[in-house]
Amino acid sequence: MTLLVVSTSSPKVSVALLRDGSLIADKNEIAPRAASGTSIRLMQSLLSENGLTLKDVDLFVADIGPGSFTGVKVGVTLMKTLAFALGKKCAGVSAFDLISLGPCAIPARRGQLYLRTDKVEVVTDTDPRLEGATIEQPDAKNVMLVLSSLSPIEPEYLLPEYILEPSISQPKVPYKSQVPE
Repeated sequence: MTLLVVSTSSPKVSVALLRDGSLIADKNEIAPRAASGTSIRLMQSLLSENGLTLKDVDLFVADIGPGSFTGVKVGVTLMKTLAFALGKKCAGVSAFDLISLGPCAIPARRGQLYLRTDKVEVVTDTDPRLEGATIEQPDAKNVMLVLSSLSPIEPEYLLPEYILEPSISQPKVPYKSQVPE
């Protein structure tokens, strides 16, 4: 079975290619606010360097977060779309599981982190519980840590794991209709 894994929940976009439970190759790149184009480019490169096409992929795996709202949305939508278009299954993996199986933290917003111990919560960067926790960005190749727990599903059932609401701002001046009165 060939798996294509993508992680876009942080500024580090990473892609991994696995076959029969073994890592074939992986690529990553720091690409803040450029997850979609970077993901596609890295996937194309990884597949072509290994003599494969998207049709050769049996399972499309996405990092479902937590992490950047838009980044998570990009990765999940990309893998759902590819799986659906090719009539394949997909699976989701927590961003935490792409770091470590123990206590770990993922940068969230300014001065905040997502912390996983026995549960997931948002903490400040001065929280004493961060002592001893791994703090880093997810990497798709670490799917090897949880390979046996992946559950293939139909693409329409793959959903992001958002913890914080998106940080959007309202326009300072309301939009005025362009239609004459």
